[in-house]
Amino acid sequence: MRKMCSQMGMKVYPGRLVKVSENRNESFLDALRSTIAPQLQLVVIFFPSLRSDRYAAIKKVCCIERPITSQVIQSRTLSRPEKARSIIKKIAMQINCKLGGALWGLAIPFEKLMVCGMDVYHGPAQKQVSVMGFVATSDPQQTTWYSRVGFGGTNQELADNLRVCMGGALKKYLEASGFYPDRIIMFRDGVGDGQLKMTQEFEVPQMLQSFGDLGLSYKPKLTVVVCQKRIMTRIFSVQGNLGCNPRLQNPLP
Repeated sequence: MRKMCSQMGMKVYPGRLVKVSENRNESFLDALRSTIAPQLQLVVIFFPSLRSDRYAAIKKVCCIERPITSQVIQSRTLSRPEKARSIIKKIAMQINCKLGGALWGLAIPFEKLMVCGMDVYHGPAQKQVSVMGFVATSDPQQTTWYSRVGFGGTNQELADNLRVCMGGALKKYLEASGFYPDRIIMFRDGVGDGQLKMTQEFEVPQMLQSFGDLGLSYKPKLTVVVCQKRIMTRIFSVQGNLGCNPRLQNPLP
């Protein structure tokens, strides 16, 4: 694993081997809890056989109880020497992604670009609570992401949450890249024709205010793209004269 990671540009320090005394779930969990420490970045657990209850218990400890990046591997996965190299490479690539690395990227024409996405789920009318999901890239290569969730009952509350989310995304971008983006593209999903005014009057001003919170001199270019799935517009090509029964067909691409 270390040799393969080195060939891929990943530096891996020597690990600590911990043996499990018995093939019981509690033995795995006890060994895991006694091993996890603040200086560790990753734990790799080998299963002699696949067991969904054991896997769920391991992930609960690693995701909730003692948060740490984890990778579970079945022993039989590496039992075939002729395929071990390709399998180890795939596992190393998966671990790299879990630790925040990037396997590939695109050639972005803009040097300091941040791409954001936002959607709002509206709950039952009697609860009057809406949930906003927000995500934004945190590096110019568009390979790492910052995400946040906000709650609100009114348009103004959701807009206020957007200001906080955008501010957090900009700070994360600065932390990861060393500078703020000079161009921001926001893809806003879930907006009907009757809600465009809300986006214009509530959401856009809050995004602009989040820029001002960082200083009067920070004025990036902002583009808001409203994404709609329920589009009522229909386009037809008319063949012949516009008489009583015009011949309509789909237009050419």
